[in-house]
Amino acid sequence: MTYDYTSSKCTCASGFVKVGNICVDKAKYDLKANMYDEKNYKGQIKYYDVVDPKTNEVSTFDLNSDVLRQLYLTAAAGCNYKKVPKDCQVLANLCVL
Repeated sequence: MTYDYTSSKCTCASGFVKVGNICVDKAKYDLKANMYDEKNYKGQIKYYDVVDPKTNEVSTFDLNSDVLRQLYLTAAAGCNYKKVPKDCQVLANLCVL
């Protein structure tokens, strides 16, 4: 991955796709593109049975987390493509949140 000073963005070499914070081979990416779709994955967490302390009403709501989104994309790609144990552990920990 290289930093492009004109666009102020990190870019991948030709034939690679940026997923989270790493570059992966485009051919491998194309096989599992749905898993790493940065535009559609919102890092959404669903909270159930949340009690409002003022009204005692119980509700369910969704929260979009940029941190979860970034951690998931990088960990999923790192675990799947590069077989980095730390990324696989992050992915496992995200599953139990």
